[in-house]
Amino acid sequence: MNTNHALMQRRHNAVPRGVGQIHPIFAERAENCRVWDVEGREYLDFAGGIAVLNTGHLHPGIVSAVEAQLKKLSHTCFQVLAYEPYLAVVRTHEPEGTWRFRQKNVAGHDRFRSG
Repeated sequence: MNTNHALMQRRHNAVPRGVGQIHPIFAERAENCRVWDVEGREYLDFAGGIAVLNTGHLHPGIVSAVEAQLKKLSHTCFQVLAYEPYLAVVRTHEPEGTWRFRQKNVAGHDRFRSG
């Protein structure tokens, strides 16, 4: 069985010093707001993936969506090989054709330009 101490030793030998770690524990599994370390101790996860995991660990809706996507395509860089769901997500934030950006002309006057 791995211990937190043993894994910290491995980490010390393998990971560059610039990559910090706040807590000297290693997660084994997680569910909802709880995380268990490699020694079986249970913790409340107040960090949530540095505040990006507001659904908790293993939310059924997220697991289902990830499984469905993995059966189609696991990953591609949109700038190299585009895919439609990317456009669907962008549209939920701003309808197509309505984005605007501030542009200065050579005289220094501001204006907004639509895309």
